Amino acid sequence: MRRLLVIVVSISLAAGCRSKPTPSTPATPPEKSKVSVKQPPASVPAVPARPTGNPQPPAAAAELCAGRRHTCVRLSSGAVHCWGENSQGQLGDGTTDKSSQRHMGDLPPAGRARPVAVALPRPARQIACGEEHSCARLADGTVQCWGDNEEGQLGDGSNTDRNRPVAVRGLAGATAIALGQSHGCALLKDGTMRCWGAGSMGQLGIGSEEAHTAPVQVQQLPGKVIDLAAGGLTTCARLVKDALRCWGERPSESPMAKTRITWPGRIKGAERAKRMSLGFRHLCFLLEQGWHCMGDNLKGEVADSTTKKRLVPTPVQKIEGIADLVAGFYGTCARMSDRTVRCWGPVPPNHVKDPAKMTQAERAELLVRFGGHMMGEPADLPPAPWPVPGLAAVVQLVLGEDFGCALVEGGRVDCWGHGFGGQLGDGTRIYRPTAGPVRWP
Repeated sequence: MRRLLVIVVSISLAAGCRSKPTPSTPATPPEKSKVSVKQPPASVPAVPARPTGNPQPPAAAAELCAGRRHTCVRLSSGAVHCWGENSQGQLGDGTTDKSSQRHMGDLPPAGRARPVAVALPRPARQIACGEEHSCARLADGTVQCWGDNEEGQLGDGSNTDRNRPVAVRGLAGATAIALGQSHGCALLKDGTMRCWGAGSMGQLGIGSEEAHTAPVQVQQLPGKVIDLAAGGLTTCARLVKDALRCWGERPSESPMAKTRITWPGRIKGAERAKRMSLGFRHLCFLLEQGWHCMGDNLKGEVADSTTKKRLVPTPVQKIEGIADLVAGFYGTCARMSDRTVRCWGPVPPNHVKDPAKMTQAERAELLVRFGGHMMGEPADLPPAPWPVPGLAAVVQLVLGEDFGCALVEGGRVDCWGHGFGGQLGDGTRIYRPTAGPVRWP
């Protein structure tokens, strides 16, 4: 699978750090340690400091999905628009920008920093985002996908990337869809499931590790499926009697009990799950006793205010008023009953100078320096979930690798986090610790 080369730049900021003179030569005035930050070229174009454009979409936003560094929105009209990185055509507007694969130190940045329209043949009723591909379930029960197709995750019978939507082969009567890193699944009217794409960890649920470029039926489900979820290399289904079954990657890296499970397997302690959300390598679900999470916890994504890996369901830290929980790439956020948002994990840097007051050089440096994940470093883990500033009246929440977006009352979309690839959709490409509206042309 294609991977972005992300160079993590280490910057020493320790006060009083000096180089020492060698014993064989007289002492000389110490030199300051050099900062190993890649300097932007002199020809860097202006990085917009202020968002411009209309914060209201052409029709009210009805649903969001987020990939690694791209976002899509379904409007109330059924139209779909996307923004952000476009290295594999995941925006679906007929273009592909391979330069958006560059790392944070390469300037100028690429991708689309404002929404572009996806050319779908009919109105969409649901959207879903994978790591670098996207899909839409249409009003007639068919599914169209676009973007990266190296593992057959577009389901069109090929391994050819598509920058415009193509039909998932032989799929009809879909009532819900979900996408993982490089695979997709659909729930059909009869309660069965079909999956396609990468199968290296058994995430297709067919008893093998083979990839399939067209949908295949998930096997050995003990009843009708009423809900599905996909994330990373894992797939989960919730059955009629609230029984939760998952298959794919193991829980030392995701919520599975073995190295890999190629058939749907029971998650002990989650037999009566009411709702679920599957992140990149962790799973969260609602039980009668409250929300529980399990899996990888390097950045505190299990939401227990620790970084201990959890191989069994673990209660989420008790805070009052959780209305919904969303598991993302490397973090977990809660939509609260007062419709604000609180997130578990390291607090992202919020000491950044107002971009509107920065010089061009400062804005260019910001693009270089803030190239990590939205959730920061484990050492910054606070004792309680932190509020996302600028968010209110939130209806739906989605999380990418290093950013988040929220659908707010009135049909507007607000985003925060890293915007190098344009994934904030506000016309800028900078880091924003405070949520602000997507701007429409």
